[in-house]
Amino acid sequence: MFEYLKGKRVLVTGGCGTVGHELAKQLALAGVEAHAVFSRIEAAQFKLQQLYPWVKCYWGDVSKRFDLDKVFLDFKPDCVIHAAAVKVVPIAEHEMVKTVETNVIGTYNVAMACLDHGVEAACTIGTDKQCAPVNVYGMTKHIASSIFSDANRLGKTRFVSSRYGNVLCSRSSLGVIIMDQAKKGQDLTVTDPTMTRFFFTIQEGVALINVALKEAYRTKDRPRIYGETYSSQMCAVVLQDLFDVVADKYNVKVKVIGRRAGEKTHESLMADYELADTFIADGEERRPHYAPEHILKTYVTIPHLRENCVIEDSVERPSTVFSSDIAPRLTKPEIWDILSYAYETTWKD
Repeated sequence: MFEYLKGKRVLVTGGCGTVGHELAKQLALAGVEAHAVFSRIEAAQFKLQQLYPWVKCYWGDVSKRFDLDKVFLDFKPDCVIHAAAVKVVPIAEHEMVKTVETNVIGTYNVAMACLDHGVEAACTIGTDKQCAPVNVYGMTKHIASSIFSDANRLGKTRFVSSRYGNVLCSRSSLGVIIMDQAKKGQDLTVTDPTMTRFFFTIQEGVALINVALKEAYRTKDRPRIYGETYSSQMCAVVLQDLFDVVADKYNVKVKVIGRRAGEKTHESLMADYELADTFIADGEERRPHYAPEHILKTYVTIPHLRENCVIEDSVERPSTVFSSDIAPRLTKPEIWDILSYAYETTWKD
């Protein structure tokens, strides 16, 4: 993974969270020696450098172009992974302006800095919540991916996006909340037990970023496929099953508290209007280690099949939107195996 980045200088924005820690490990394994992160959380940078002392840290805010220019001038990145974002749905609903500043203006600033400073390739990280969005987080991430897609028209930098569901047991995620509640003997609070959600590990998320960037580098000197998004089929759970598993393990009760603003019953990997612009990537099938009976495919979505993109009739296309209510369903034993593993191994401070 990331072997094509050996000898490159890699900058990760928002690189001190769950994704950033896994990237630090994987980039080091690939032999990437020049690795820097840019974030606005000083304490998180300190913790990252304690674990990965070879990573260079820059402090700043993506919504401030001056902060970015200082980093790009000093570090001179060849590749940028843009992970900086306001991600927690209730916070985004309450802090709309700050979410727009970070997720939209910040992404625009990163894209323009990449173009101005000669970056070879850049990948932003999207979310299932940007598909037919009903909350501020999803809306801003939809715009952010569109910014990266359209930036391909403006220069030599190759821009791509990845898109997946919430990383299991990442900071402030559902898995962390209910496991923390259970370990304290508290009631588990669920908003709506009939909801379905994708299950995706941080290792799978970083692997998808690798797929997107690898393709960006493979095609950077060829006629452009402009601004494609890479998404991966995921297994899913009914929240009732998830909460039952944890409640049984810790002998606690489940309390239904009602839906929060911006929540969907089911999540999807693409919007209805994107279906005609999506095909299935050849050779990118995988079997998750926690549910090896399922074969999961990777989708490539090209916005409006840009005018210079020719997709052969022979390519395989999805027949329907892939959503969490039709995704392969994890059994209760599989849920516990992957949840307990992710809770113990995923960086969430």
